[in-house]
Amino acid sequence: MKIDLEDALARLEDARFEDLDEAVANALFRVAVAYLERGRHQEALEHLDEAEYLCRKLENPDGLAQVELRMAQALLGQGELAKSEERTRRALAHFQAKGEVANQVTALELLAQVLERQQRTQEAAEALEQALEIMEAGQDQVGQVLLVQQLVPLYRALGWWDKARAAYVRLGRLADAMGDSERVALALVGLGSCLAELGELPRSLEALDQAREVYLELGQKKRAAMVVAEMARLRADQA
Repeated sequence: MKIDLEDALARLEDARFEDLDEAVANALFRVAVAYLERGRHQEALEHLDEAEYLCRKLENPDGLAQVELRMAQALLGQGELAKSEERTRRALAHFQAKGEVANQVTALELLAQVLERQQRTQEAAEALEQALEIMEAGQDQVGQVLLVQQLVPLYRALGWWDKARAAYVRLGRLADAMGDSERVALALVGLGSCLAELGELPRSLEALDQAREVYLELGQKKRAAMVVAEMARLRADQA
């Protein structure tokens, strides 16, 4: 749920009237996040600049790391990739030193986005793999699913078909444990495409046929038909 921008601005005015640096910094941060949620990156940066100044004045490294992370998001939105990466890495280093798991994952995901935009795909994949290790250690299944879904396109772009195959298998197992049949089907489709790339057509067709069955069980006949068409295409290519 988005932060109410008008309410956030009103709170900032109140904080300025009280003239308490900590309250102003918190209010500035809230306004900046509201602007980020709306894609208004320059306005977010203007408020974050002041929040950064106050965090340094207050000698608040925890608050500063949060501000830097949001500045990195805004800079990414403006296409300032080098500056975004610098801010992200500083925030990540702080979260790692403090052992803040959730913030580490957030920073690593952002770092992966920045690196991918710079066409540094392998480094982006490595950042997400670090985040995935953290999620796995915390036994966060939902977090693992979301990260694997981000990783797979990077593996495919790199031509790492074995890693992509393993990721789809992992995604399918996690989705099955969560009772998410639609994601199970998506994982099977992805697995089928990876196996086809690896030249394992029989196993590819087997995975795709399983996906077709899941889609039919879900009542998604159009998707099942699309899978059947893909199976036909693969057979024709092999002939």
